[in-house]
Amino acid sequence: MVSISTLKDWTPQQIQEGREASPAIDRYVRILDNNTTAANLKFVDKVRMSRHSAWVNAALSSFHKTKSPQVVCKEWSDVTLQILSQIWVEHGLDKENLCLITMGKLGAFELNLSSDIDIFFVSDEDPDKEMLKKVRRFLNDVSEVRSSGFCYRVDLDLRPGGSSSPIVISFDTMTNHYGYQGETWERVALIRQSIPLGPTPLKEKILSFCQKYAFRKHIDLTLFHDLYGMRKKIQHHKFNTSELNLKFRKGGIRDLELLVHALQLIHGGKNKLLISPSITVALNELAAAKHLDTFDCETLRDSYWFFRQIENLLHAENDQHTYDLAPSQLVSSEQKNEFLSRAERIATIVDQFLKPYRQPQTDIVNLDAEFKALNFNEDTSLAWSELLQTKIQSRSKMRDEHERQLFFKNVLSQLKTLAVDPTPTLKHLQHFLLAIKAKTSFFTLFNQNPTLLEEMLWIFSYSPFLSQILIHRPELVDSFLLKNVSLDANDEDQFYNSAQDYKLLSDLIHSSRFLKHRDSQQLTTHLSKTADTIVETLLKILCEKFKVQIQVLALGKWASREMGLTSDLDFIFITNEELTDAHFKAARRFIHFLNSPHSGQTLYHIDLRLRPSGSAGPLLLSVDDLKSYLNEKAEAWERQAYLCHRFLPNTDAAALFSPRPLSNQDKLQLQDIQNKLLVDTPASLDLKKNYGGLLHTELTLQLAALDAGVFPTAPSVHGLCQALQKHTPAELCAQIETNYVNLRSHQQLLILISQSAKPRIEVDSHEIDKISSVLQTSPKVLLQTLRDLLLEQKSLLNKLDPLRAQLKIEE
Repeated sequence: MVSISTLKDWTPQQIQEGREASPAIDRYVRILDNNTTAANLKFVDKVRMSRHSAWVNAALSSFHKTKSPQVVCKEWSDVTLQILSQIWVEHGLDKENLCLITMGKLGAFELNLSSDIDIFFVSDEDPDKEMLKKVRRFLNDVSEVRSSGFCYRVDLDLRPGGSSSPIVISFDTMTNHYGYQGETWERVALIRQSIPLGPTPLKEKILSFCQKYAFRKHIDLTLFHDLYGMRKKIQHHKFNTSELNLKFRKGGIRDLELLVHALQLIHGGKNKLLISPSITVALNELAAAKHLDTFDCETLRDSYWFFRQIENLLHAENDQHTYDLAPSQLVSSEQKNEFLSRAERIATIVDQFLKPYRQPQTDIVNLDAEFKALNFNEDTSLAWSELLQTKIQSRSKMRDEHERQLFFKNVLSQLKTLAVDPTPTLKHLQHFLLAIKAKTSFFTLFNQNPTLLEEMLWIFSYSPFLSQILIHRPELVDSFLLKNVSLDANDEDQFYNSAQDYKLLSDLIHSSRFLKHRDSQQLTTHLSKTADTIVETLLKILCEKFKVQIQVLALGKWASREMGLTSDLDFIFITNEELTDAHFKAARRFIHFLNSPHSGQTLYHIDLRLRPSGSAGPLLLSVDDLKSYLNEKAEAWERQAYLCHRFLPNTDAAALFSPRPLSNQDKLQLQDIQNKLLVDTPASLDLKKNYGGLLHTELTLQLAALDAGVFPTAPSVHGLCQALQKHTPAELCAQIETNYVNLRSHQQLLILISQSAKPRIEVDSHEIDKISSVLQTSPKVLLQTLRDLLLEQKSLLNKLDPLRAQLKIEE
């Protein structure tokens, strides 16, 4: 039971001053004086004494300004929840599979002195008669007016279905309502939700569903229009003739809350830190994420708590749920004037976001006429016709249809600038619209961000690879717009859910930039950094979970920070601890996570074949065991593979084996491997496997380093070239590296533009036209340039290759 305070923290003079200023304080002090010593008080009266005692203390704290409004609201909320909990237990509701949902200010632990408490009840199954009886008794004890007063005014209208729905609703009823009939205001209401009472499994189930329902993974700018309409209705129906209406005046509490909640709903699906019932926390995170100007956030935050202080004073006067400041004696004229001044500033900030919908002047007939004037071929005309037939399902048909038409008008304008056949572009766009179910929120997003539409159509025109990412994961579009790539590593489940998005967004953002600027080194560095971040985060989570210490030794393209769009992760596990089952569990969980489909896609393909003794070798080994193997047992090709390596988490790389000359047997073995891997393909150009290509370059540089007994200065082609400059002409290594980067750029471009992940260019193919268009050259010139590049690189490599005398090809 909440203890009944005797107001001992206040002097008689402070209490008397409060009683003289506030009829409510005077009334509750008299009730307490008459009842606190009564031995035969009923339970229902005892909780009222607890409530009145806490209320008077909160009112006196506000009146004498001994506590901030934040502290007063938090303490009053805590007391309220304690009283509700006592009544809950008293009626046996703690034995039921039932949750109490608190909303609004109580849900945010910011309850004012005379605010209603917004609550509703959710059961796991349909409630039986006994449960309903208990709930009615609970509500009666909370809200009944007795000679000892009342506890709280209760508002049940925020429950799914409102006043027409049952007092207790089942979880299935709640999800069906939100899924099929839920409105924007209900999403807003769920922001300030908490579940203080009920069994934990049901709590978690309700919270998980409500967060997914309220906070969508895509930016929905139509929310601003919806909340503008809500704002107008509130001001029209609630705002009385007094300018001093604290809550409903333009720029008042409700206006401020609507703006913060709108930004939380729009961005909270992407940034979980924004999901908070606290206005203060939400404003701080909105400023940190740059969704609101820092100065505006400070203005809103300071004004919010200034308003709440006035609200407490207003409620302390008569314990009435009122927001009209005009007649109040406890709110000074200076505070009323400051309220008006602050409200004007807040209204200006809110007006920037919550604007009326402006209908675009676009006619669908004109779109047809404009399209015909472009004289596209029959295939393009058919694709355009099918695209225009895309319909939307909407509650605001006029607004949403105009958004749709404006979107198509903007698409048509972009089509005029494309240098390639627009048919694939329109087909990709049609598949994208089907994936998003032609939601108005996406049309609005593109209409308000023309550069995003331009970039997306560019991708649809040139890159089937990136197009499929957008089509299969359209909710990534807004993060792509914001270029916002973040990995949520707050806990294991959040990390697993966000890792796929993190990788896909990285691929999308950096590949799109590469299409425009063709900086392959920047692309491969970013792709490698993405893999590093995911793996290091995963290692940290698993090592903490299983209480082990494991590192990853990265090899191949990953080690060299030269990962391409389809690169595998080549690595082995390293630990210097004595092996236990926990080590193997962590390693297997690591492999499973990276190699299993998430949202229909595998995060990374992994290759563990380079561990000592191949696929039959140990899954984990120590650095000393690895060094011993490489120095004593490893064949030349294994030492070649381990030349370039690095540890994750990042540690200083060091040579794993001592240099030794290549024997004749080593050279014969390496020659045989090279001959099997490299090919000549007259009908196509294989940028990886042709002589002079990427693989030939990597193998030759590694062999030259082994033969010279040197290690790369960094685990990369650049590091190998630098190390070899002491043994070969510097200009030879520099030109080999330049050609390699050039080939790598064309390889990644080919992956992005073709339907295949294989870096092979067929002489007569559609991809040649696309690549030529991107590079602003002709197919004939492009093919000849690549042939010449391969021949030049082959010649340079043969000058460097220690096996060149034994190769089966002629220079």
